[in-house]
Amino acid sequence: RDRLLRLAAATTALGEALVAQARRHVSTVMPDYTYLQPATPTSLAHYLLSFAYPLLRDLERLEGAFARTNECPGGIGNINGTRLPVDRAKLARLLGFDRAIANTRDAMWQVDQPIELMAQVTMLLLHLDRLAEDLQIWNTAEFGLVELADRHARISMIMPQKKNPYSLAFIRGMTGAVTGRLASMTAVGKTPSAQMDNRIFALGEVPRTLDKAAETVELMAGVVGGLTFDTKLMRERAGRGFTWAMDLAETIMTEGGVPYRAAHRVVGLAIRETLDRDPQAQRIPVDVLASAAREVLGRELKLSARSLAA
Repeated sequence: RDRLLRLAAATTALGEALVAQARRHVSTVMPDYTYLQPATPTSLAHYLLSFAYPLLRDLERLEGAFARTNECPGGIGNINGTRLPVDRAKLARLLGFDRAIANTRDAMWQVDQPIELMAQVTMLLLHLDRLAEDLQIWNTAEFGLVELADRHARISMIMPQKKNPYSLAFIRGMTGAVTGRLASMTAVGKTPSAQMDNRIFALGEVPRTLDKAAETVELMAGVVGGLTFDTKLMRERAGRGFTWAMDLAETIMTEGGVPYRAAHRVVGLAIRETLDRDPQAQRIPVDVLASAAREVLGRELKLSARSLAA
């Protein structure tokens, strides 16, 4: 129970760190990437909060797991009760549990709790891993969008010019390790209902995993709080790669009376022809858009110059 509370506290602190960074970057424009390609403009705050909301779901799951962990197996005797005068409800209260587990045989042979806890830790760390992978890519010289605080990095052991994002690698590695432990707990639990001995492997693995998970989440909270973003470069990148193409297609659909699939084809063809003319181009010439519309739609595109400019 103490370990679950520590993990929940660490998760809350990570959420607060994400919100604090988001508050500083409400107006920071950046490109959102899909498949590591610039997709649409967004704000850094919106991006960061996309990792905060999953933590709220993680906290809900931890709360449910804590409630189930906070049931007392005490007084069950030899599986099916005891002749001794044990008041199980009172025993549970004295030991600080919410209630006693109702069915004594279930109390003895529960198999779902280790699997549930390991699954929830895995899910939580997967949320961290996704952010860690993004940051590790953004931290490369090729992207150059973010820098980790020195305390969350280390120098290369052989190349003195390198600042390696070691904390991110650690978080990703821990996620992989815990994913393997989830499979292990599932395999250990696959037994007849009244067989206990092979479950001894869960007795140490679960508390150790909860400890390491809490340390990992605490580390990630520190990493998030120490991030420095190149906001100027983010804004510049947000305008590259035709990231407004979807907006143009939607405008053609809503104002030009064109189905979105056709509007999508018009814009895609116009971008291809623009890049054929000039591989460095970032804007579609009006004549190219008109030509693409005639090829796809078989008619002129009815769209005001003001809408196009917007």
